[in-house]
Amino acid sequence: MEHENQDTKIATRPIQPMLDLELGDEPAVKVVVRPDLNLEKWPLWEASNSRHQERARILHREIRLPDGSIVAARVEVGYSNHGTLTTEDQKTCYGLFKLWEDLGKPKGRIHFSRQQLARVLKKSWGSKVNKAITDSLMRLRFTPFVWEHSYYDSGSQETVERIDTFNILSELHLARRVRGEATVGETSYFEFNDRILANLLAGFTRPVYLDTILTFQSEVAQILYTYLDLIMADKTRFERRTRELFEDLGIDGSTYRYRSKRAQILEPALRELDGVPVPTGVLYVTLEQTVDKSDFKIVVTKTRAAINSRKKKAAESGQDVEQPEPPVLPPPVVTRIVNAPPDPTKAKGRGGKPTKAEIAKMPQSSPVESAPASMASEAPKSPQRGAQKLTDPIHEASLTQVRYFHQIFFQSGDTARPTARERELARDHVQRLGVEKAEYLVLFAYREARKTSFEIQNYGGIAQYEGRAVAEFDANEQQRRQALMQKSREGHQRRFLSKFHEYLRQRLAELDATPTADFEAFLEEERRQRERLDSGPLAGASASLRVIERFESEESRFERFRAFLKERKDKDQRVEGVLAFWEWDEQLNPEKLSDIR
Repeated sequence: MEHENQDTKIATRPIQPMLDLELGDEPAVKVVVRPDLNLEKWPLWEASNSRHQERARILHREIRLPDGSIVAARVEVGYSNHGTLTTEDQKTCYGLFKLWEDLGKPKGRIHFSRQQLARVLKKSWGSKVNKAITDSLMRLRFTPFVWEHSYYDSGSQETVERIDTFNILSELHLARRVRGEATVGETSYFEFNDRILANLLAGFTRPVYLDTILTFQSEVAQILYTYLDLIMADKTRFERRTRELFEDLGIDGSTYRYRSKRAQILEPALRELDGVPVPTGVLYVTLEQTVDKSDFKIVVTKTRAAINSRKKKAAESGQDVEQPEPPVLPPPVVTRIVNAPPDPTKAKGRGGKPTKAEIAKMPQSSPVESAPASMASEAPKSPQRGAQKLTDPIHEASLTQVRYFHQIFFQSGDTARPTARERELARDHVQRLGVEKAEYLVLFAYREARKTSFEIQNYGGIAQYEGRAVAEFDANEQQRRQALMQKSREGHQRRFLSKFHEYLRQRLAELDATPTADFEAFLEEERRQRERLDSGPLAGASASLRVIERFESEESRFERFRAFLKERKDKDQRVEGVLAFWEWDEQLNPEKLSDIR
């Protein structure tokens, strides 16, 4: 017997190790950047491989005002002789926001170098990267926007009726100092649009995981990640037909009217998105055929393991840690997509759920928006029994666990009525595994069951997956801890590198004042190496000039100085060497890493 809700799975992949589940701006875990929320609410960036001719893109939505009236919101994204805005420009824009934050959020001009921006974007410096970044900066400076009833100004606390002249960067100056063919310095600066800067300073932003954005190979994955990050901020499940999804994302083209072409574009993007972290959890995405077989749809679920991990850390440390709030639209504006269908959970039917007849009439692309399992609570059947449940945290946790299961599998977490057997099994899972592993077991079972088309009907059906789910969770936790430790070491080294260099300068000054035979030998070796660079067959060439520039840098000299003395000390223990960074940190740093731990 076939079930009406049986879908055909098209694309998925195993859950990736959850290495970065912590929330908020914890630099030891994720690189967080906070852009203007206005730029995030609209699909301003398109794929660079779009085949259509350069043209202005016009985006439409409807805005419901506080008095109930509706106005048409419109954003026109123009183009310049430098091209149209692409996903690469989105990364560049995020990189500029990151530089601004790292410099203390200054007002006015932000001085920077393109090589510095390349490091933020994790790009290896070279002529091609230099040109790509330069072109991207020029597009951010000269691409014009027109906002109609769509740009929220935090200064006036209202949505501006119309902005005709708007660029992301209001000022851009690029200048390099060269010696021969080699670049020896850069004196560049940029300045954000005044309205963007005002929103950044007022906190009208949202957190974005920059390092996650930079890992995407598919441009569609990047566009879809930005969309889902915003949509899933207050949801645990979301569905959307691909036809309406492409309209939401601003992806157009004559071939995309065919569902097979849309699926072909989405499949590699969804493989990248499945298991990626967002500030409110971790996303799991599949592509499925709709019940009426007229289209495909994306099905997105989100684990709340990150939130629970945060709570657990806070409880262990005895600190109060605020939960990150989902992006909130400004009071004067309530935005909805024009083609968004009604919420099926509001349909009237038995038990607050839509009837089969009502489901048949609903668009399959409707997003299923139910309250998170953590928000569910059972109404007490009597005052005495209800009072007893409120004082039993295990009972509440087990009830939340069962409803979380029903939310993930059947999207009925808010209306589910768990049986006594389900509550008993959930209580056992919560007591033995803890809340995090118990919730992970639900997600693991959901993923694995769909691989084999096994239809789980009740909570007891997930018990068979417990062993594998716990093993995967523990492996993920181990990798996460290792990643945290590595990030912690890297962050500590960056923090104290300047003090370590002070130590090396002091040692150099001491030896320079009272030179030893070993130090004289080091200086002699330095002179010989410098002469070889000046008199080599490539002397005067741009490559040679870059080598000389690197050779003369202070950091390079410190490293040669330390390595030289280490080699001498290995041969003769009486030679006084120079400590490496971690030796210095352990012996001389009053804030050494082991103390911080």
